[in-house]
Amino acid sequence: MSLGFCFSMRTHYAGLVGPKSATSLAARENSKRQDLYHSRRARWPRACTAEDGPAEHNDDLDVEDLKKRLFLEVSGTNRGLAADSSCKKRILEMLEELERLNPTDSPTAKENRALLGGQWKLLFTTALDILALGVIPFVQIGDIYQNIDEDQKGDGGSFYVKNIVSIGSCLNSVASTVGADSTAEIHVTAKGSISSEKRIDIRFVRASFQPKTIFGYDGIQFLDSLQIPFQSPVGFIETTYLDKDLRIARAPGPEETNLYALYRCRT
Repeated sequence: MSLGFCFSMRTHYAGLVGPKSATSLAARENSKRQDLYHSRRARWPRACTAEDGPAEHNDDLDVEDLKKRLFLEVSGTNRGLAADSSCKKRILEMLEELERLNPTDSPTAKENRALLGGQWKLLFTTALDILALGVIPFVQIGDIYQNIDEDQKGDGGSFYVKNIVSIGSCLNSVASTVGADSTAEIHVTAKGSISSEKRIDIRFVRASFQPKTIFGYDGIQFLDSLQIPFQSPVGFIETTYLDKDLRIARAPGPEETNLYALYRCRT
């Protein structure tokens, strides 16, 4: 899986993209965003005109307006799986515009780590391995989270990144009415270290399947947490937008960088 969303869970693609290719990939993507910026910028209505106040005030209003539009657009898309081509295009344009208006230039700087850390819920992604979870037979994918926590025992600049995928039986809509639902979580944990003002390099260290309920009963009573074996792939999370409730991130994919939009659940 990938979630760089390093999404955070780069057990699939991270091993295919080495440090050199991942860096050049990100550079090409950034160049594309720069080229598209001016043509797309003109298509977004401004919240106010230049006469209404200073430029930085207008940008603040632009950000809030775009965020509202984004939240409305991604709702009902199942993190992008159900988005048609026109809907996906609108979402990508809004995300790229928000990246241009990023209020936090150095997300990994010491003064911004409290803002970067916490639990983030995945709203939208272009990562095919994440979207493919939504078409697994007989399984319902619930919320997907990424937790970022600074390593308090380290000397600074180290993080733990955990991706959490909630899953359940496709029969839960019926079984839950009699308290017989079955649910579980997949946890993928990585260690991260700062490599630039926006990037955290990560190495995945373990993955586990954790039953929560089995036909309504405590799953741990019947089945312990199962460790999922895998090689230790590496990757990165590059935070391209960060504020108090929205984070946009990019991580390496097989051909181009994957894009993730996440909403803060807790600090």
